[in-house]
Amino acid sequence: MTLRRFLAFTLNALVLVATAQSQTENVLYRFKGAPDGFYPAAGLTLQGGNLYGTTYFGGAYGSGTVFELRHGPAGWTEQVLYSFSGGSDGGNPAGSSVIFDKKGNMYGTTWRGGNSTCDCGVIFELQPSTSGWTETVLSAPGSNGEVEYPQDITFDSHGNIFDTGEGLLFELTPSSTGWKYSVVGTAGVASSSAGALAIDSEENIYAATSAGGNINCPSGPCGGVFEYVAGAGNAWTYNSLYEFLGTTDGGEPQSGVTLNGGNLFGTAYETGADGVGTVYELVSANGTWTENTLHTFTNSPDGAGPQAEVAFDAAGNMYGSTAGGGSGVCFLATNCGTVFELSPSESGWTEKILHNFAVAGHDGFRPGGNLVLDSSGNIYGVTSYGGKYDHGLGNIGYGVVYEVTP
Repeated sequence: MTLRRFLAFTLNALVLVATAQSQTENVLYRFKGAPDGFYPAAGLTLQGGNLYGTTYFGGAYGSGTVFELRHGPAGWTEQVLYSFSGGSDGGNPAGSSVIFDKKGNMYGTTWRGGNSTCDCGVIFELQPSTSGWTETVLSAPGSNGEVEYPQDITFDSHGNIFDTGEGLLFELTPSSTGWKYSVVGTAGVASSSAGALAIDSEENIYAATSAGGNINCPSGPCGGVFEYVAGAGNAWTYNSLYEFLGTTDGGEPQSGVTLNGGNLFGTAYETGADGVGTVYELVSANGTWTENTLHTFTNSPDGAGPQAEVAFDAAGNMYGSTAGGGSGVCFLATNCGTVFELSPSESGWTEKILHNFAVAGHDGFRPGGNLVLDSSGNIYGVTSYGGKYDHGLGNIGYGVVYEVTP
């Protein structure tokens, strides 16, 4: 989910309309604003049976947090692991979900803070200890040519960190003296990723972008899907795999791609037959990638504006969320979003709505970020808005962490 889409939601006071709450969803935590944070803009990470994530605002200094939801006999307990100050340590995390290395250290990005001349984010590491988590800034753009506003980092099998932006692929390599920053690939504006990066067994990196490509989409260029192919001597080659047409195939993806069975799956935020987004697949054969539109959203009742990476269960069923649409009434004629399942068959993919979000149930609304599944098939995610606690802007709410059991 990009910052542009995250902040585009209008925070005006509107009239609340009550509606029923689905029985498939369980709210694990409702944010209060301070000191626990609010507006989670990125998805969750499941690690050791616990959930980890970030909030864009709130915390001790108002510039966001890293939080943990720990599962115990009495349910889920929230703990703030780190509060950003908005200064040299970074502020306002809004990229993809946090990631862990093999030692249990956590990594992520912020949209603001860092270098005082730039205020354009950091890449950070949090190391656990008996006394809490200690932050180290690995990269702070603004003085040494680093890519500004880092968002969507991923690890390769050697523990190196990669991200894309400003037409570049960059790498952070650990060493005994710290982390070394290098630009390892170049391309056009289209190499700025819209969501989480995917990396395959050969260390090739895949991503979607809302920039570049055809100009048929409602908000401008329709974007596409691209890859960086690993080569000898740490040289990476950029390839555009698909450019959205802005017609029935969708356009302007606001989320990354998911690798499953050698194919790429993702969502497009706009267009399609009804103009409110699609779910797509890219299939590779003989070096050529072919796009298949698996589902076209219709706004009501099945959702609109998907912004999250999709996830798969062991049976091959796909899960995702939409930021709007559905049948859960939010404000006036605006719907609150959905969690959906797509099941494959010989005749295509069949959609099932697992949950319709609704303000009246305090269950959150406008879900975003990636979804994660546990070994039992339970689905976990966040909503940027909603919940029980109101901050005085028309019952907008601070956001929630939720669980859906299919």
